Amino acid sequence: MVSGGVVGVAWWLCLHPAFLAFLGALFAYRVARHYTSVRRALQVASLALPTLSVLAIGAFWAFALGKAVQVRRRPVTVGPERFLGDEGVVRDPHHVFVEGELWRAHRSGGGELVPGDHVRVERVEGLELTVEPLELSALSE
Repeated sequence: MVSGGVVGVAWWLCLHPAFLAFLGALFAYRVARHYTSVRRALQVASLALPTLSVLAIGAFWAFALGKAVQVRRRPVTVGPERFLGDEGVVRDPHHVFVEGELWRAHRSGGGELVPGDHVRVERVEGLELTVEPLELSALSE
């Protein structure tokens, strides 16, 4: 089993103690039948302890699975797709500096990139960006 470590830890930390508590409560319930002075208290404890253990474990797993689903639904925050629409600065005719990284780039309509110009990333093709120079009005905004 690939996830044997995670499942094993989950079993020993969560399920195993609850199972042992259930068995202990069951044993206490059977012993309590013979002692009327503590019988009622042990009966309540024998039902409450396993119930609370199962509810606590269920709440933990519901929380953990809810967070896992929440993370799964978030948009991509890694990879080259995150650069789409970002602005950068041309360093030389073939390289653009975007978000702290230097990328190979070419202009979308052809032509040469001028060092110092500000550009916007339009497309990512492998390890090369397709960029379009920003207009002067867009830079002042």
